[in-house]
Amino acid sequence: MQILIADYQAIPRIGLKGLLLSAYPDATIIEAESFSDIITMAEDNAPDLIILELNTFGYHIFSGFSTIKNQFPKIPIVIFTSHESNYYAINLFKLGISGYFTKDCSTEEFTQALDFVLKNKKKYISTSLANLLVDHIQPSNENKYLHLHLTNQEFEILRLLSQGKSLAFISNKMALQLNGVKHSKYKIFKTLKIHNKYEVFKYASLNLGMAY
Repeated sequence: MQILIADYQAIPRIGLKGLLLSAYPDATIIEAESFSDIITMAEDNAPDLIILELNTFGYHIFSGFSTIKNQFPKIPIVIFTSHESNYYAINLFKLGISGYFTKDCSTEEFTQALDFVLKNKKKYISTSLANLLVDHIQPSNENKYLHLHLTNQEFEILRLLSQGKSLAFISNKMALQLNGVKHSKYKIFKTLKIHNKYEVFKYASLNLGMAY
């Protein structure tokens, strides 16, 4: 069995590799540290499983994942990331991931999930994510999950705005026209019912479940 792990940081890759080898002593672990590495190594090795850190995609999480999934549709992909945002989890499941875990999850649940995905070729929904899905459909939480109405591109722009990035910076990093970014900002503010950058920070802190 071959498992491809992708993380732009070496130390987390080393830790994950050790965990995987303890669970699957006969496995071959292939390491990637960039988006281009993932494509090349998946083409050369045809792994049985890909485990991804979202930060490997930089400012293009959704488009980067979609490229990999479209190119290797039969390889199950599990996200193992420092990103805790419910938006990523829910929308990446829509795009075809087989599991989503943050790096503070228990080793027991993580390895059990990998076993389930490898043996059954089905998606694994963690207890925490299942609870999140139930939580977000409650009428009382309507304003808590307004960001789920954003497009993937709008959410990426929101993430950068909440980091204090300028519109010019976002335009450059996401390869978008400045006027397009301005229009997206207007739509984001309207959808989230916010009016200025301070309310962006507040919304991100209260509702996005991730460290900005």
